[in-house]
Amino acid sequence: MRCLEGQLRAVDRLMTELDDTRRAEQAVSAAQSLRGWGACQDGPHLARWRPQDAEREAAAVALRTQLDALRALHATGQYLQVRERAEPLDHAVQAARDDYLLSELEWLWGDALVASSSRAEAVPVLQRALLAAERTGDERLGALVHLSTHQVTSEPLASEHLQHAEALVARMGGDARLELKIRVARGHGLISTDPERAAKSLEDAVAFGRRTLPADDLQLITAISALGTALLHADHPAQAVPHLEEALERTERLLGPRHPAMLSAIAPLSTVLLELGRNEEGLALARRAVAIAEATAQPGNFRSSYVLTALGTALMANGRFAEARTELERVVALDQSPGHSAAKAAWLNIAEALRAEGRPHEALAAYRRAEDIALQAGGRDRYLVGILSGTAEALLDLSRPAEALAQARRAVAVCSVAACGPLRAVALTSLGNAQLQTGAVALARRTLDEAVRQLTDEGAQPPDLACARFALARVMAKQGERAQARALAEAAAPVLARHLDYARVSQQLAAFLQTL
Repeated sequence: MRCLEGQLRAVDRLMTELDDTRRAEQAVSAAQSLRGWGACQDGPHLARWRPQDAEREAAAVALRTQLDALRALHATGQYLQVRERAEPLDHAVQAARDDYLLSELEWLWGDALVASSSRAEAVPVLQRALLAAERTGDERLGALVHLSTHQVTSEPLASEHLQHAEALVARMGGDARLELKIRVARGHGLISTDPERAAKSLEDAVAFGRRTLPADDLQLITAISALGTALLHADHPAQAVPHLEEALERTERLLGPRHPAMLSAIAPLSTVLLELGRNEEGLALARRAVAIAEATAQPGNFRSSYVLTALGTALMANGRFAEARTELERVVALDQSPGHSAAKAAWLNIAEALRAEGRPHEALAAYRRAEDIALQAGGRDRYLVGILSGTAEALLDLSRPAEALAQARRAVAVCSVAACGPLRAVALTSLGNAQLQTGAVALARRTLDEAVRQLTDEGAQPPDLACARFALARVMAKQGERAQARALAEAAAPVLARHLDYARVSQQLAAFLQTL
């Protein structure tokens, strides 16, 4: 049995180190084949075995075979199935008192809970995984557990887990795939608070991955996709496109067109195409992502929330607001995790859709719900800026300028502690609109001059700049600069007309031009 056990451990090590899902099922088949064989040509050793030893070994082999199946499910993104199978298996592994099996099972289970948005449930499971990994001295698995755990803890604990993972990888003498995973985690964690810095960090991570890993390595592809996402959040959509297209093409070539990992590549590319005004292409990609999510039967997977949010955004960009809200409400029903970004983004987009439909009272309630979720996460980030700016605009729609002024000031204040880039200018636009409606015309002029200048300098998205120019045009008209106001408004009009989710603003601008 030593011969068999040695081969089994070799297969186990292959599976533990395996991130390339093309070979996952082959490795599982190899493990099951070896375990089905049941013995080696080692007669004297077998002769010393007692019946209870054989029973124990048979039970251990059965547990390892089930663990192999869980690894394959995890490697192919089938997280709900991992969750369903892991809990009953956990009792058997606990009874076997095998820390090697226990540590990996608990990590697979905990990581699947993280991926399917059950973050509160994941914490105790990952804590058990960490303790078991420490007992076995398995530094690689310990690093993986720390990387999973950092996703369910708040700062500074998240940073501590990444530091522990880095220390373990360094003690192991380096592991390029794990090191890249850590670098991506660090860069991704900056996206909501400092997207420019996140993009630079992820650019360095991708360069490291290209030097050290094969071109078709899944972790490298993940890093490329994360870089594209960071560039999108940093308001550089044109720069994001080639990275997201590369990630999509490589993922499809590696795993096939309907693999669940395709979702992480398709959804951000859909979003960036919408940012660039390529609405029909963005909508087609969003529908493709949802079809993959539904085909892989993972309604609780966080990726499902992500792709439904992308579909809702795409529908809004195409002026189909009622359909957008239907999809976004599905996100809210799926994602009940406190402070999780999918629910936060969904409520923000629901509010935007309601505003676009001319329903400011309902929009205001949706903005409040989004703010509650953002604050639960301790958020002083880009999401909160967008939420507060939208709240201010909804209050202006309801002719409540004093309240709108307070919300816009909050949005600008958040920008002072979070690196928001052009989003600060969006907040300034809301502030200028509120100042104008409260009669502070000169102050509104200074605020909106700054907003337009910042948006122009930073190459912000055309609709944001058009809205700022329209706001400034209204102030100029109040100050008697009618010719300049008309020029600004006429420059903004065709931009807003191309973006259907700005239809109401476009209508207001058209009415304004008739007054000049």
